[in-house]
Amino acid sequence: MNVQSSRALIALGVTSLLALLLAGPASTSADAAAAQGTIHGTAVDTHGKRLDRIRVRIFLVQKDGGWAYLRTSSANADGDYRTSDLAAGSYVLQFVDVRPSYDKTKHLTKDVKVSLAPGATVKQNVHLKVGASLWGRTFRNGRTAPLTTIKAVRDGDTTGTVYTSRADRGGGYLLGGLPLGTYTVFSYDHAGAYTAAPRRVTLKRLAVSTKLTVRMSTRAGRYTGLVLAGGISLKDSPYVTAVNRTTGQFWVVKASKGSLTSLRGLSPGRYTLKVPGADRYLGRT
Repeated sequence: MNVQSSRALIALGVTSLLALLLAGPASTSADAAAAQGTIHGTAVDTHGKRLDRIRVRIFLVQKDGGWAYLRTSSANADGDYRTSDLAAGSYVLQFVDVRPSYDKTKHLTKDVKVSLAPGATVKQNVHLKVGASLWGRTFRNGRTAPLTTIKAVRDGDTTGTVYTSRADRGGGYLLGGLPLGTYTVFSYDHAGAYTAAPRRVTLKRLAVSTKLTVRMSTRAGRYTGLVLAGGISLKDSPYVTAVNRTTGQFWVVKASKGSLTSLRGLSPGRYTLKVPGADRYLGRT
């Protein structure tokens, strides 16, 4: 073989290797795109009617069973939703009715687990039920109390969910979308000056409203303080939670600039304050 032929073969080999190297990433990228899956479906009520105003939160199920939030999608006016570009794995789709809390037709939140294979398209329809509701009127020292805040916490709840509504200017309120169970109901007036003793109520039937009159006659307390880290005000504005040690009633408030925290409408009693970590400092209770 002469020198010229050898150079030609070497050049051909280099060119072929370069072509393979260039083709490799494109092929890998195409394979990765093909491995992405899609979940879609329709949200309907128990009668099969398509539902609008449904938000879909997507969580990836971790190896330890925990949920990692990925994104939020919304169903269109016909109740159809779609979320794409999902890797293979197990997901939880959380369907949330975003109707206001004073709507008695508000549906219960529902979690649905979906397994997705590489590149698969899975159809997952969901049926949502109308929740139970509370309704009534609010009074302060015997007189109508407009714009009173109503909060309900279900026994056994471990997610920190608080169902909240506000009375209208005539003192009437409605709190919908409630799962069945026993609740503790708290309240305080618009000025945060009066509160009522916690009320217990059990909801036994979905799509049924239970009357609960709220009568406030106890002067509410107020707490004001600073959240400090290393003796100085925080740059962040953390959320501070105050929990009544006796009743379990709790409030969550975001600290204002300078880490000033102010809570009003507190029922009498001893409280535990919980502050999450901020500015690289650990949280504290």
